[in-house]
Amino acid sequence: MPHKVLTARFAPALGAAMIMIMVLVVPMTARAAAGLERAVAATMIVLGEDHRPLGSAVLLEGGLAITTADVVGARAAVDLRDGTGRTVRAQVVARDGRRGIALLRVPVDFGPGLALAPVTVPVGQAVYAIGAPLGMAPMVTRGIIAAPPRQPDPAVALNALRHDAVVHDGVAGGPLVDEQGRLLGLNRAAPDGALIGLGWAVSASDLARIVPLMVAGDLRDVPDLGLSLRRVTPDIAEALGLTPGGLLVETVIPRSRAARAGLQAGDIVLGYNATVLEQVGALAFLIEARQEDTARLHIRRGASLLTVTLNLAPVTGQLATLSVSGGAVARIESYRFATLGVMFEDAGRVSHVSLHSPAFVAGLQPGDTVLALNGTPIDRAGLEALVITKPILLLIARNGATQHVLINPWGSAPRTAVQQRANLLDARAHLF
Repeated sequence: MPHKVLTARFAPALGAAMIMIMVLVVPMTARAAAGLERAVAATMIVLGEDHRPLGSAVLLEGGLAITTADVVGARAAVDLRDGTGRTVRAQVVARDGRRGIALLRVPVDFGPGLALAPVTVPVGQAVYAIGAPLGMAPMVTRGIIAAPPRQPDPAVALNALRHDAVVHDGVAGGPLVDEQGRLLGLNRAAPDGALIGLGWAVSASDLARIVPLMVAGDLRDVPDLGLSLRRVTPDIAEALGLTPGGLLVETVIPRSRAARAGLQAGDIVLGYNATVLEQVGALAFLIEARQEDTARLHIRRGASLLTVTLNLAPVTGQLATLSVSGGAVARIESYRFATLGVMFEDAGRVSHVSLHSPAFVAGLQPGDTVLALNGTPIDRAGLEALVITKPILLLIARNGATQHVLINPWGSAPRTAVQQRANLLDARAHLF
């Protein structure tokens, strides 16, 4: 059954001039329809338990498909269905929750798929968002690129395209393409605080860089550093009697990587190895591209220029990326609070929670005091020594009241938990 692409209808033409315009436009429309047909054919519907629609996915070349991590959640396998109704079981072979990308192995030939290639997309270019709202057959909406690519989260090495094509629920994980059907990006749910009416898509340039690394198991994560940074604006520079440039250290979490390196609140980070730092988001790309697990940070502290060494070695059992080997996901059997990005102070008070961890998704916040674990009182030493092998229930005290927080590192994260800081300005502090 052929796919249908809807195009706008115009009022009847009057006179020879309008007839000439239609003669010129028809060939271009036919080319656009052919390109969109190919992209629609490469758009899959992702189904979970009882064939419940979860979102969309894009068929790539080489028997792989790509979707967003929040679509598949913690599942090891999902069903994929194309627009003709053909369904197949696909394995989740790699998942990166921090960047929000998941790869699927497709055992059946659904067609050629879309090519991964860097694409420059100018502001104002026409784009088409394709996906399966509410599990229906893939649909197409049209819009334009609204702004240059930008990082939704400065601590994550990803750029997103902003466009005004309509993105209904269920379109996340589907492709954003041009009229030739070239993959421009991967549609995702808009971050909390995003401008109403704007859609978001991970850029094709980032996908072309990240997906091969995920397949090879070589993708480097940006570990939690335990500090917040803000750009040294002209106003801040004037107050400090300096020239603009560098990143001002706002907060350093005790016992974090930043604290162990010797960083202090008030330091100005001038450079990373041999690279001068001007924008907060540049640090994530530099850390992701590292060849070694240590880096030199050049800082200004008062009138002194110092160099400190930052440890970037990954934490054993880190949740972010899973292996592609063997075509199946290796389930992580146990965690500690430290590997979930949670740190404690005296009396079981939470001093830090990673914004990308299951603990944060569950609702644990800095400042909470843990009173009991699974109904039994527990102190800081017990929390830090705990090996988590199943979901846990914490009784916490917050603002004079008590409540329970259920943490399940193997559960599905709600979609609103991914990328929550889209509207933060560069001049504000950003947590790493």
